[in-house]
Formats: sequence, structure tokens, C-alpha cells
Amino acid sequence: MQVSTMGVKAKFNDDFLKGSYTLYNYNPSHSKPFLIYPQLVGHQIVGPKYFNEVEFGNTYMLNYTISGSGVFKVGNNDQTVFPGDFILIHNYLHHILRPSPGEPWEFYCIHIFDNDIVSKLYQSIVAKQGFIMRGIARQKIVPPLDAVLAKLEDQREGDDYSISQILYSMMIGIAEEADNRARQSFNPAVDDVVAFIKDNFDKPLTLKDVLSKTTYSKNHLERLFKAQMNMTIQDYLFYLRLLRSEELLISTDMSLKEIADKVGLSEYRSLYHMFKKATGFSPEEYRRLTKMK
Repeated sequence: MQVSTMGVKAKFNDDFLKGSYTLYNYNPSHSKPFLIYPQLVGHQIVGPKYFNEVEFGNTYMLNYTISGSGVFKVGNNDQTVFPGDFILIHNYLHHILRPSPGEPWEFYCIHIFDNDIVSKLYQSIVAKQGFIMRGIARQKIVPPLDAVLAKLEDQREGDDYSISQILYSMMIGIAEEADNRARQSFNPAVDDVVAFIKDNFDKPLTLKDVLSKTTYSKNHLERLFKAQMNMTIQDYLFYLRLLRSEELLISTDMSLKEIADKVGLSEYRSLYHMFKKATGFSPEEYRRLTKMK
């Protein structure tokens, strides 16, 4: 079968075996720029006739092998994936999936709609590890996707937010794994700086404070940090404060001033500007939207 619709080109043959379970064509009830929306999610067991060729789709495909093996082809490069292997690719790129000869291929698969958050995570992961990450622990992928499948099946109002939170946490975990693997051969002084920022981002930290932990000049440290972390020191500090403040907005009734204090910001206006820059919403709007049921 060959399909070309809404800019997506695909050639596929579905040979799903007993036990396969997929939810297709998920249409979110909202369209918020800070949420992550799945297009389809499945736990699939495929036989020898399965074939999937895709390009020009504006979604990202995540594929995680449970048992058996399959062939993943990008361009002229064929690679075999085994249990524990994780594929991440933008569906704009031409690629083919097919099972290896022999036993059935069992995998989890999810397609996620494109947005700025997903794009940045994708770029960070692929830049460090390529399209395939080998030997990812099952618990990083399977429980989150099982939870998403359950929520999509129920389709309760307001689940867009909890589904997005599950997928965001899963992708952040993969991004951190990619970072950890990429950092193994890098300068340990940068690791010390990263650890110092993680331990102190909830204080009014300055670049001078960070520099006091190294013997490097400002320019040299910033070059090393950017090469290793794929972001500036200030961007990393911003990222940690944003994640923590998001958590406090959603999980507590703390005032905005209290939250600003908890993440090392001197005043509410700094918290406001941080959220407007990152999400397009004020902290009050973000709290209200994420608590909607």
C-alpha cells in the first residue's frame, strides 16, 4: 500500500501479530505550544511481511525494541536494532523499518507532533548519539508509553496535560542519558561546573560564582561548557530554574514570590519574564492551564 496525504509519503505493509495494540490518529483537544502531543502510540508485534517506509511527515518517530530484531535504514545505511535499542528520527527524513528474518519483532512505537520543545530535545539527543541509542533501560521507555496508551484509551478531558508531562519526562530522561554518554570523554572541570550549578541554581548565582570553581578564564570556560553541554552557562541556569518553577507551579499553591525565591530569582518580575520567554504564558496562566481538568 502507498499513501501520500497532508505532505506525508509512506509505503507500508502491516503484518501485526496477536498481542499488538496501537492507537492511531490521536487528535488533541487543545493546541498549546508547551504541550507534547502524540499522533499514534503502539505496542506492536510484527511478522515477516511488515514493511514501513516514511518521509515528509511532520512528526518524530520513537521506536524501542522489546524482543526480536529489526532493520532500520536511513539513506543507504542499514542498521540492525536489538532489544534495548532506541530509535529517534524526524519523519521528514526518509527511512525504512522492517523485521529481521526469523522471529517476530516486538517494539513500542510513538509518533509525536513537532513543536519547539520536541525539536530542541530531538536536536540535543541526535547531535550527541545519532538516530539510534543502544542499550536503553526498559524502565525509561515502557512504563511511560504504557501510561500514555492507557490515558489515550480512556480519553478523559484534561489528559492532554498529564500525557504531555509523561512524554516530556521520558524525553528528558533520554536527553540526560545522551548527555551522560557524550560527556564521558569530555573535560571533568565542566562536569564540576555542571554539578555546582545543579546544587546552587536555587540561590542568586552569578557567573562570577561559577568561575570561582575553576581555574579557567571566562571565555575559555564558556567555550568548553558550550561544546560539552550544547548550551551556554546562562541557558543551563535558565533551564534548571524553569523546570523547578514549573514543578512548583503545578504541584504546590506557593505564591509566585515564594517560587521566585525558591529558584534563585530576586523578584517576581524575573519569574514572569522567564515564563513568557519559554512558554509564551505568564506564570499565572501556566498554573491555571496545567491545573485544568
